[in-house]
This record gives sequence, structure tokens and C-alpha cells, in this order.
Amino acid sequence: MTPGRLGITLLLSAAAVPAACDTVKVQFMQTDGDSGGGGGEVPSGSGGVGAGGGTGGHGPDATAGAGGSLGGGFQGFGAAGGMGGYVGDLLVTASSAIRDVAATESHVYFIEYGTFDDLDNYRFDGALRRIEVESGDVETLVENLEGPLEVELTTAEAFVLLERSTTVSADGDRALGRIALTGGSFDLVPHDGPYDRAFSMAAFEDRAYFGVRIDDAWAIREYLPGESGRVILPFDAVTFPANQMAADEAHLYFLANGFSRQALTADIEPERLSSAAYTNFTLEGDRILATRAQAPMYLASMSKEGGAWSNVLRLGEHDSCKDLFVRGSRFFTECTPASGPSYVLTGPWAGGTQKGYKLAPSGAWSGTEDDLFIATDTELVRLSLD
Repeated sequence: MTPGRLGITLLLSAAAVPAACDTVKVQFMQTDGDSGGGGGEVPSGSGGVGAGGGTGGHGPDATAGAGGSLGGGFQGFGAAGGMGGYVGDLLVTASSAIRDVAATESHVYFIEYGTFDDLDNYRFDGALRRIEVESGDVETLVENLEGPLEVELTTAEAFVLLERSTTVSADGDRALGRIALTGGSFDLVPHDGPYDRAFSMAAFEDRAYFGVRIDDAWAIREYLPGESGRVILPFDAVTFPANQMAADEAHLYFLANGFSRQALTADIEPERLSSAAYTNFTLEGDRILATRAQAPMYLASMSKEGGAWSNVLRLGEHDSCKDLFVRGSRFFTECTPASGPSYVLTGPWAGGTQKGYKLAPSGAWSGTEDDLFIATDTELVRLSLD
């Protein structure tokens, strides 16, 4: 469908998504202290297009250690960090719960799950919308989505995971669809059977990579705008590495009992890079950055060519972290302490104060180098980052 422009002046009708320029108070946790680790060079920062968080599951517990010295001074959050309020700008109040958020420098994309009638029958009225950061205008990319859960971006397209698709099953089932960021039709990606594993997508520029099951076998496929996809790497249904992937111009990186990478232009076997049990990673420049599920938590670095790991940043006392990504000189990850709520942890690479921003149990979030976007129920808030 053609996107409908919902300017601020048109948001007075009951059917429109109300935008707001109000301010709200958001919970945050903060611990002052040195943020640098002692092992390795501090990364310069980069990142993919649509990284965000708040909907994915945590990876399995990991026990393998990271190499390098254990410098740094982050002492963790929790009760010692204290709780406070942080004033942010309310960007929009949606018509139903916001289930996922993805930010670029120019826009914030968000998923509205849809509504239910008085008898709890789902109305199949989910939507993908976006807000232009500079103007605050709200634009609808696609409506009448069937239980949208997640949104992932390339520079050209949005990929939306559905959980109630009646095209797949009369009773509704998981499916994946795509739409150009310039607007157009919402097309389902062919998939033989349900998405019975966690959805994970890697993006590099206008290319998307994710697992699709065809004829009872899984494969990671590459999708470009206007193309139906090509197989990058086949897997059987048992060993498909669904927990995380990342991509650059030459390789697809994935977790399957350690780190491996697959050349995108050569028909060769995957190259094993490391057997270390990290569960949360991203690409930054010429290295892989990762965390592991144990306390104290460190951010570790390894060359994309493989080799030894070095700790580069102490993150604190967390049971696990996920959804790690980098924007410029700033990192983001969602962490879970031993007790209490999850929160978005973010800060600069080279020194300074790291902050943790509390998330509601079903909260969604994303960020840029300058701003953090947090959705709680129907409200989407922008927090300016120091």
C-alpha cells in the first residue's frame, strides 16, 4: 500500500496515531566510575542500520573466559546504583502496544501490535509506522498486519515478523514480510512451515540475511530489494544457528557452538574463528565485539580473522546481556541483573559514565549516537544522550 502521511496537524482524529511534544520521566540507574577495560584497544565504533531490542530472548549461559587483562572500574547497577528519573520527550502515543523499535539517524520505526474486541478477539490491525526525528511527523508504512512482533531494517527495506499470519495458517501462525522503506506492498517471504526458532536477521547496507525453511531444511538466505533471495549457507533443521548473525561486505558471521563466518561470494565451507562461548555480539570495524553470560560482564574484542580475545570494557554485575550494537563512539546493550528489571546499558567507548535505563517487562528500544528511544506500552520516548 502507498504510505499515508500523518502530519502533526492531522492527528486529531480518533483513528490517527497521536504524536506528542510533551515530556515524561523515565526510570534510570546510574553508576559513576571508570568505564574502560585494560585489555586491548578501545574500538572506534560503527554499527548496522536497524539494531534494537526488547523482544528477543537471551542466549544460553556461557562459561568460556575472555583473554586479556581485567582492568576497568564498573561496579554494576542494582540497589547500589540507585533509582531515579530521567526526563525525555514523548514522541508518540500509539493506538496499541508498541512491540518493537528500530532507529536510524533520520527516522524511528515502531511496531504497533494491534487491538482486541470486548471478547478478546484479535482484530488483525497491527501496523508499522515511523517518525521523522527532525519534524516529528508520523508516517504509516503498512497497516492491517497480523500480530507483528519484530522489525529489522536494511537501508532499503523493513522486515516484519508476524505471529498471527492467516496466510500461513487459518488459525494464524508466524511469518515474515518485507516492505520498501519508500512504501509499496507488504510481501510475505516464502517459508515452508512455521518459524519455530527465534528469528534473527543480519543486515549490511541494503542486504538482509536470515534463516528460511524450505522443504524441511533450513538455509540462511540473502535478500536484496526486489529479489527473492539466494542461499548463502544450508543447514539441517537440527543444527540451524538461530541465535545471532551479523554481516559485512564480504562475510556472514554466525554463532554455532562458537563463531564462524561464511564468505558471501565463494562456494566454500564456513571458516571457524573461535570456540569461545559468547552469546551476544556485533561487528565494529575490523573486529568482533561480544559479551558472555556471566558476572562480572566484560565487552571483549577479537579480530574478524580470528585469534585471541581481549577484554576492552568492564560492563558490571549482570547475569546476561543481549542486543549489542554500536553507533559511532557509543555502545548499546540490554542487560539483566541478578534481580530487578532489565535495562539498556549505554556509554562512550573511551571513558566517561555508563548509564542504565530501566525497561518495562515488555519494553522495546533502539538508539543512535545521540539519542535513546524507549517504548513502554503505547508510549515512545526519546532520551537525549550526553
